[in-house]
Amino acid sequence: MFIRETFAERLRGLLVERRCSQVTLAKAIGVSNATVSDYLSLKKQPSIENMMRIAKYFDVSLDYLVGWAEE
Repeated sequence: MFIRETFAERLRGLLVERRCSQVTLAKAIGVSNATVSDYLSLKKQPSIENMMRIAKYFDVSLDYLVGWAEE
């Protein structure tokens, strides 16, 4: 599986697990809801800065987000 697909799956899982909406995450990391939706549908790849913001928001590692580690 490619990193982008793993990232989208992990992000989707975190949103469900933490009961967090796309809108809430978008506001927390400073992007539009459409951008978060594009991450989930593989239309856009997040910048490293936004990946770091997402990891910090959910208190997970970057390695976890891209599938290199299990949390």
